[in-house]
Amino acid sequence: MTVFYTHDPDQHTLDDWAATGTDPADDQREAQEARDNAIDRVERNADQDWYDQAVLAVYRVARVESVLTSLDAQALFSERPREPRAWGAVFRHARAAGWIEPTGRYVSTTRSRSHCRPVREWASRIQGGELP
Repeated sequence: MTVFYTHDPDQHTLDDWAATGTDPADDQREAQEARDNAIDRVERNADQDWYDQAVLAVYRVARVESVLTSLDAQALFSERPREPRAWGAVFRHARAAGWIEPTGRYVSTTRSRSHCRPVREWASRIQGGELP
C-alpha cells in the first residue's frame, strides 16, 4: 500500500485549534510580528549610506515605472547590502511613505543565482513628474 499523505505532528489542524481554543489568527499575528521584528533588526543593522541609496533607488524607479520589483531598484547600483533581506526594510519604508503598494502579483526573477524565485510586484503611487 502506498501512502500519499501522512500527518506532520508539528503541523496544526483545525481540530487541534478547536481542542485547545487557540485561534488560527493568533498564529498569523505571531508570524507577522516575527516578520516585522526581523525587518526592524535588519534595518537597524544596515549600513546607513547603503540604506539611504536603496530608498532613493526605489523612489526613482517608482517615479518612472507604473509597476516595479526589488530587482528594478537593485539594478540602479551595484553595491550589495551586507544582508540581502535589507531590501525588505527598504520596500517597507517606501510603502509606509505612500510611494508604492502591492499589486498582489509575484513575478519570477531572471537571475540565475535566484533560481527563478518569485518576487513581489509593486504598483507605483507616484509615477510621473520630475525626479530630484
